[in-house]
Formats: sequence, structure tokens, C-alpha cells
Amino acid sequence: MKNKKYLILFTMTAMLCVMWVSVLGGGKSKNHKYQEYIKKAEQHEQKEAYITAADNYLKALKIYPDDYGLMIKSAENYMKCDDRNGFLQYCDMAADKNASADEPYLLKAEYYSKAEEYEDAINILNCAPKKDMGDKVERMLSTLQYKFSDSYHSYSDMKYFYDGYASVQNEKGHWGIADSEGNIRLTARYDEIGGAYNKDKDIVSVCEGGEWYFSDLKGRKKYVPDNYYSFLGTYSEGFAPFEYKGKYGYMDLEYNEYSCEFDYAGAFLNGVAAVKKNGKWALIDTRFKNVTEFIYDDIKTDCYGFCINDPVITVSRNGEEYNINKNGKKTDNDMKYSCGLTPVCDDNMWGYADMSGKMVIEPQYQDVNPFTETGTASVKENGSWHVIKLYSYK
Repeated sequence: MKNKKYLILFTMTAMLCVMWVSVLGGGKSKNHKYQEYIKKAEQHEQKEAYITAADNYLKALKIYPDDYGLMIKSAENYMKCDDRNGFLQYCDMAADKNASADEPYLLKAEYYSKAEEYEDAINILNCAPKKDMGDKVERMLSTLQYKFSDSYHSYSDMKYFYDGYASVQNEKGHWGIADSEGNIRLTARYDEIGGAYNKDKDIVSVCEGGEWYFSDLKGRKKYVPDNYYSFLGTYSEGFAPFEYKGKYGYMDLEYNEYSCEFDYAGAFLNGVAAVKKNGKWALIDTRFKNVTEFIYDDIKTDCYGFCINDPVITVSRNGEEYNINKNGKKTDNDMKYSCGLTPVCDDNMWGYADMSGKMVIEPQYQDVNPFTETGTASVKENGSWHVIKLYSYK
């Protein structure tokens, strides 16, 4: 009986030894196969046989499925052989495996950037953890900051964007309204458009067949003045300037008229408008009270009748041109930056410079308008106007 117990114990020990030998031998064989696949992958990489290299890295990854480095290697080789799906799949896998790693995001951003898919590149970098390679992420974002796309729409004339909309003229000389993508939103059928589109009220002043009125973007008459005006401007901050029998004044949407005494009246913005009387200019507020006296030889207004080019108003007096603020006080501010850029002319061609003075969109246009806060601008190239749009950044 005692011998039988010893026999059972011996048998169990022997079986356990066999199992461990098998496990250790299997582990050795597993590691050996892994090293073989890595070696083959590296050999194929050197010969630029990237798809075969990727296949071998994947075989190694099946042996050690949590190997972050193999995921990156697989992604890199798929990128080199232009297998988009494979590349993105293993980048995403690597990002899921190592949540603090920036490398997968940088790889994807580089891929999108080379494909000129700048918006995707920027979005990917903005999602990066910015930990182990955060400086590199920020540097790449900086290089993409002023990349832009061109609209395929073009027009014979185009004003600047105000609140996401711009007046445009087609090849037949008719005017309409386009959105920030350059798409027509109000059919170009009008003789003139007098001002900027007011998005809150859904109105813009138009002239059709000699008649001025306010239309919505569907081309329907919305407000028609009682008098037959010879001009109707931008409706803003409760009033629109008009011209009637050679004098300018202001009207509201109840058709009430105010201060019909000016030789010119501009549109209100930030509480002020430029007006001219007896050869001199002044600023008034929305109560039609003087902010300044009529002391200026000129106050610059833009194509929509606004005098403020934030944060300044440009005036001329006694042969001197300088800037004032909306309170009429002289100011040293002189240039407006939108999206960090301002238009700059060099050798009769226009581009855009940043606040340091660096030209970041090279002079290549015959004319340009400033960027809006949403990153769109109208530019003139080869005799026609179209829209450029900055890709988002941060």
C-alpha cells in the first residue's frame, strides 16, 4: 500500500515536470517565432517591401498582442505603402493601448497633412494628449495654423464678409449674397445691394428696377419704405441710412424717419456712425447726438457704410490722417488683426501677415479683404473674386 502511494506521487511529479518542460519549450518556441518575424520584417523594410514588412509585424503582433511598438511599426509600414485603412487602424490601436502617447496622433497628422487634408490633421493634433511629445505636437500645429482652402465659386466682384455673408456680383453685373463657403444664398438678380446682410432680422437692402427695399434671403420683399429712396443702406442697431431728394437720414423698420439733414450718412456699428454736413464730417450715436463736432475733412467708411475698422476709425483733419476711437479720442492703434492676420501689400500684390510682421500667406492676390473672425476672406485672383477659408486651429 505504501509503495502504491509512492508510485502515485512519483507519477504526478513526473507529469508536472513534463508540463513545465512543455510550457518552457513552448515559450522558447514562441519567442523564437517572434524574433523570426521581426527579423523578416526589418529585412523587407530595408528593401522597401513595406506591405510584406507590415505582414510580418502583424504576425509578431499576434504572438504579443499588447506590444505598442509593433502597432506603431505596423502603422508606419502601412503608411509607406499607402494603405490608408491599415495605417489608420493600427494608429488607433496604438492610441488605445497607450493613452499618454502622442506618437500615433503625430503619425496621423503627418499623413493627413501630406494629403493636404489639413482640417483633419489639425483636429487629430488637438485631440493628442500632449504629454511625451507635446512640444512636437505644438510645433506641427503652428505649421498648420495658416493653411487655407479655396472655394470653387468665383465672382466678378465681391465685398468683404460681414457676420458670415458677403455681397457678390456675377458675370452679368447682377448682385446677390454669398455665405462663408462662397455659396449663393440670395440669387444674384439685383441692380445693387446697399448694405450688409442683417442675420438677426434676415434682411438686406437691395435695389431692383430702381426701387429700394429690404429683402430676405429667399428674395421676398420684407420691408418697403414709404418714400421712393435713391439709396438704402445697412440696417444695423435699429436704423438704416437712406438718401431722399439729395439728403441723407435714418429710418427704422416702422418706416419712421430721423435726422434727414446730412449730405451723407453711414451705418451704425458699435453705437456710432459717420455723417457729413456742409463739407465736414462727425460721429453721431444712435440717439442722433454728436459724439464729435463736425471738424473732420473726411471719415473713412467701408463698402457697407461702417466707419469702424475695429478698434479704430480713420479720420482726416487739416491735411493729417490719424485714428480715433468710437468716443472720438485719438488713439495709437492702427492695424486690425482678425484670426491673427492683417492684409499687406508687397509689390502691388496682396497677402496676409501675422502680428509679428511675418508674411504667412504670400502676396499672390490682386486685392484682398480682411479675414472674418470665422476665418474666411474674399480675395481677387486673375480678375475674379473667390473665398479662401482658414482651417481651424485650437
